[in-house]
Amino acid sequence: MLVPVFVLIAVALNEPRLYHQENLTSWKGGGYGMFATIDKHSWRPVVVKLTFTDRDGGNEQVIQIDIRSYLDAIKNDADKTQHLEDTRSLPTQHNLSVLANQLAEYKYITDQGDYAIANTRGFGVPISTRQITIELYRLIYDDPTNRGTYELITTWNSRNS
Repeated sequence: MLVPVFVLIAVALNEPRLYHQENLTSWKGGGYGMFATIDKHSWRPVVVKLTFTDRDGGNEQVIQIDIRSYLDAIKNDADKTQHLEDTRSLPTQHNLSVLANQLAEYKYITDQGDYAIANTRGFGVPISTRQITIELYRLIYDDPTNRGTYELITTWNSRNS
């Protein structure tokens, strides 16, 4: 009879830990912080960068993935779409690692300018998770200036995992 009460207490005590240690958005997990913050998971930009080494072995080139092309590539895959949303809500190193593996499943067109474009047709440059760096940001609202800025929440790369 008291089991539901203990479960509710455990969930309520776990919420602040997840928020402070794992960067859980206050809009998820049943937290009441959603009424006092703008840190909604859909407002958390994900920046993915690829690092390439020149064939002559010298210079490294970093190019950003156009995340919209990745979203377009996964639009029919409910599991990958949900995982990206879950990663924005709770950006643990595990979730970011799984996202990196999912990003590495695609080939990318890298000669289109400033961004690498995910390609679902099978041609392009294959990548590995060792080339990927993922950065996740949150929107911070500054009341006196009435402006928003982005703050880095966490970073993932294969050297961190």
